[in-house]
Amino acid sequence: MGLLMGLGLAFGALGAGFSMFQGWNRSQQEQAEIRARQEEERRMREAQIAEQRAAAEREINYAKSVFKIEQEDAFRKADDIWHQGERIDMRADLDETLTGRAFNLAIKQSNAQDESLLHQEQRGKQNFQNTQGAFKAALGTSGVRAGANSSEGLLSQNEENFNQDLALMKKQRETQKEIGLMSAFSNLKGGMFRIDEERDAANKAFRDSKQLRDDYSEGGRAVNLFNQKIANRRADLQGSINLQNLGGEFKQQAMQRAYDRAAYSFLDGLTDAFTGFSSGFNFGSNIAGFAKNWGGGSFGSGAGKFGGTAAALANYKGDLSGYKRKHRSPYMNMLS
Repeated sequence: MGLLMGLGLAFGALGAGFSMFQGWNRSQQEQAEIRARQEEERRMREAQIAEQRAAAEREINYAKSVFKIEQEDAFRKADDIWHQGERIDMRADLDETLTGRAFNLAIKQSNAQDESLLHQEQRGKQNFQNTQGAFKAALGTSGVRAGANSSEGLLSQNEENFNQDLALMKKQRETQKEIGLMSAFSNLKGGMFRIDEERDAANKAFRDSKQLRDDYSEGGRAVNLFNQKIANRRADLQGSINLQNLGGEFKQQAMQRAYDRAAYSFLDGLTDAFTGFSSGFNFGSNIAGFAKNWGGGSFGSGAGKFGGTAAALANYKGDLSGYKRKHRSPYMNMLS
């Protein structure tokens, strides 16, 4: 009875220690696997974030290079537009000078024509009066009397005809002067309208040139839009990184909970110790019974007892394997 108890206690202690060691070792392996997966997830996430940052920087640098080219082209175009405005403005100055001179010349020409016609009118009147006077003198010398068809009637008719011709010439002169003035003012008005259009075109060119240069200068509309585009790209990148870090944090927390649950607790030690002690005690008791029976009986009966001991050994191994399956951490399935 003492041998049976002694072997049972000894093998029970060994079984308890071995079972606790197996449980602790299994817990350490599970925790190590969880730590490895945590580190793998962290490194993978950091690598993805680093690649996203690098890709975003490449896009931003390319966009900056393209915008710099656009900015240089805009400045060259602004200079071209400004020079074009200067040429239009110079042409307007020349047109203004020529239009003014043309108007002055037209007025002078009209005045000269009017003066020439007036002189012709005066000379014609003087010549007619001289002719009439000479004709009257000739009549007085000849002694011809006046009558219905007399020479005096002819003189009167000539004077009437001359006065009509003179009035017509005066009217034509005034009409010619009015036409000349109208043509001069019409040309002046057309020139002024053309000059206004040229001034407007020049001013528009100056405004467009200044606006284009201002847009692509610091603080301009194009520069502000480009900076906003870059800021939006960086904000999108940071938002994506934050989402990845948030998802990674959830994964890390889940794995940390699994790590904490996989830790070898005091209760796990007690359970393993009890189970291992029970199995070891049974195994030791069976060995003690085998030794007792083997030493006191026949070979056949000893063989029978030996068979019973072998069955006990098999039962002990089955108990241990059943315990392993029973106490396997559920998080091993999640991590495997």
